[in-house]
This record gives sequence, structure tokens and C-alpha cells, in this order.
Amino acid sequence: METNSAEMVTCDICRKSSRDSGDDTLVFGEWMRRMNLTVHYFCLLLSTNLQQRGNDSSGIMGFLVRDIRKEVADAQKRICCYCETPGATIQCNNCGKYFDLVCTIVNCCTLQFAGQFHSYCGDCPPMDEYRQQLVDHPPTGATCDICMEPIVLFGLHTVVFPECCRLGFVHKMCMRRYAVSSGYYLSCIWCRSSKFRDSIRLQGIFVPDRDAEWERQKDAYRELHRRSIRCDEKDCLCKHGRAYNKNIWFIYACKVCGSTGAHARCLAKSMQLAKVPEPIEFKCIDCQKLEKNLEERNLGRSSALSLETNKEDRVDNALFVTKEGPQLPGSRFSESQGPVFSEDETDYSIDASAVTVIPNDNRQSIASSQDSMSPMVSLPQAEAIELEDSQPHPSSVKLLELRESFNCPGEPFFYLVVYEFDEHGMCKGSCLLRFDDQDPRIKDRSEEALRRVQIRPEDVWFRNKDCGLYAIVHKYMDMF
Repeated sequence: METNSAEMVTCDICRKSSRDSGDDTLVFGEWMRRMNLTVHYFCLLLSTNLQQRGNDSSGIMGFLVRDIRKEVADAQKRICCYCETPGATIQCNNCGKYFDLVCTIVNCCTLQFAGQFHSYCGDCPPMDEYRQQLVDHPPTGATCDICMEPIVLFGLHTVVFPECCRLGFVHKMCMRRYAVSSGYYLSCIWCRSSKFRDSIRLQGIFVPDRDAEWERQKDAYRELHRRSIRCDEKDCLCKHGRAYNKNIWFIYACKVCGSTGAHARCLAKSMQLAKVPEPIEFKCIDCQKLEKNLEERNLGRSSALSLETNKEDRVDNALFVTKEGPQLPGSRFSESQGPVFSEDETDYSIDASAVTVIPNDNRQSIASSQDSMSPMVSLPQAEAIELEDSQPHPSSVKLLELRESFNCPGEPFFYLVVYEFDEHGMCKGSCLLRFDDQDPRIKDRSEEALRRVQIRPEDVWFRNKDCGLYAIVHKYMDMF
């Protein structure tokens, strides 16, 4: 059960708060923290337009940080059909309505934790003959076969049943606990079928692909690791022999290999020890040599590959599952494109140098085609401006073209959308810049003041290769 001391945390995607422990993590997923992003794990998996383009070591559970930031920005322009607030990222696979993760629980939505992770609103649940029979004639007096408590409110959104044998029902929350603790070992509690794992995933139960909780407990198999060791020091001082392991002649095992041992007095080369000796961490000579060789070999490599991490980062890779798709119309990612790994997350190409913004009369709407089915928050258009340094250096000047600027309701940020151009005047794509509302650089948002704004690498919220109208222009330019 949840405790009152559990911390309330807000998700950057759905903008809803839940507890950092207890039953909330079973319903909304574990909290994932990395690179100033805090999100529900289920918000990542269930967001319809968010693609998983990496493996478990890329970004956050395979979702690249720049893709997550784009989804965060897009979510603030979609209104949830239930609570009518921004932050909707989950789309009904039937009717196309958008809603957020928290509202799916309250409004009897169906979530699928397999394949493309489709979701269905409360009006469009996937039905078959058996499900329709349960809806039309719900069983009376049903009892949960896990907690043995009666099922008071029977509904497809409150219970889980086995497709393999259809021999009973359990509370959905009871099955969530059972699935998370069982992992690979989850099977039908009625007929022991292994197909049960895949079927309940389609009923809104997340099943992690990992060992069971009892397999991961500390010292769970301590008895199996007991071994008989002896003192392997060249000059053993114990008169009872090298295998004597009692009282003051306690044998310490090598903390690396565990197969070599030594008496504490033999290590100290003395029969006299302090009355309160410090804990001894013994490493045999062979392990010391091996560690030294590995350290020397990886010295250069580790410095080149090491990335600075935040102490508050928290990502449990044991919960990693693969999400297929979605194949979005007009997506900027081709099907042939391989996974993009986490090294690109720190690839910044905008420095705090002089930036010139050239005006454009043919602006496009930032709204993507897949967002057209949901109500959008209107974004004010900003006039074309020029950002310039007091003493610009020609070699460091980059050309940008302002597309639009806006604020999202409920967010303390100010956004600029710009097109980026290379030194030959070719558009490289678009870029979203995010500034804190309290940032002194944008305190005065008049055109004259914005001309002196200096862009830093941390202002880059995400990039993509969407060149808009310029893609068509460049195509015709290449023809002539």
C-alpha cells in the first residue's frame, strides 16, 4: 500500500502527478529520470507518436531524449478529451481521440502492453464474443483468486481473466503486483499455461522481461555459495593448519574470485592484532595483477567513452521492453533507418555565438498531420527578427529563420521555432529553442531586446530534419 511519506512527482509528458512509490508505480510505471527529464515509463511506452529508436542503453529505455522532448512539446498542444487539459499523448486506435495516461485509469480505457502498444478509449474497447458476454451478463459473487476477496465492481477494466482456460477472475491490481514480481516466471495461475503472459498484456497488464523478484533478492541463494577455503599465504602462521577457520584465525576470502583465502594474522604478518581491527578487504595476488592489466588497457578507452551523468538520473533497464512502430504518415524517420544510440544525445551544434535570423514570408503551421484530429492550442506568430552579437565573428555566424514563437499553457517556458541553414544557404532542418520564463535574456521580449539574445547549447530543446517548404525549394534547385 502507498505511504503518506511517498513523494509526489510530476511527469513532463502528461503533466500529471503521482507518488514515487507504492501502487502508483504499478499503475503508471516506474519513474524514469535522465537529462532533466522526469517521465512515467508507461507514458513513454503508450505515447502513440513516440518511436523507440534505440536499445536499452540509449536515451531512456530506448527512447531518445530528443524524441521525448519533441513529444513533450507536442503534448502541450493536444487537449485530453476527458480532462480538457494539455498533455494528451495516447490516441484511441479506433476513434482517434487523444487522452493522457492518468485519465485512462479513471475512464475505463484499454491499454495494450505489446506490439505497437495500442490504446482504446472507454467507448471503443476491443470486444470478442466472450468479452461481450461478460459485459451483458457479468458474473455475480465472483471472487479474486489471488487475494480471495470478492470482486465488487465487475467490469473489463477492473478484472483480468485467462484467455487460455477462462477458469476464473482476479483484480487487475492484484495481477499487476503478481506480474511485476514474477517476470519471466509468470504463468496462468489456473492451468499453468505460458501463453498467459502474452494474453494479459493485451488486458492492460505490464509484464517485465526480467527475472522474478525472488530471484533478485540479496543473498537469496546464500547457502549454495558456501565453500570451504584455506589460507593460501606463503607463510601461514596458524599452528592448527591452513584450513583452520575459527575464532581469531578467521579466513578472509578474496573479494574478487572468492576461491583464495588468508588468515587475518597471516595477512598482517604478525601474531598481534589490534583489539578492534578494521574490516579487511582481501584480494589475492592473481586478482590484483588482472585488475591492474585491465585498468591499463581501458584507461584511454574509458576516458573517451565516458559521458557526464546526473546524480539524480534513475533508469531501471531491467524493465526494458521493445515497442514496435508506430509507422506514422510523413514521419521524419525512414523504415530503413537503424537504431540511433545515445551518443547523439549530446550532439549540439549551436554555440553562444552571433546568430542572424533572416525573414520569411512563407511560414507554415508547426502542427503535424497526425495532430489534426485533436484540438490544438493556438500559437501566436512572431515577427522575423535578427539576433546579433555586439562584435560578431564572421567564422562563427549561423543563419536561422524564425518560424514562430509561443508559450504553452501551464508551462514556465518560452519557445522559438527556427529553420537552420548552412553557409551555402541550404536548409538543414528545424530547431526548437526553449527558454525559462525567468531567464534574464528574454525578460524584455520586444524586438529590439531579442536582437541581443545569445543562444546557448542548453537552449536547444530538440531538432529534426523537417525543412518544410524549403525541402521542395531545394528539390527544384537541384533540377536546374
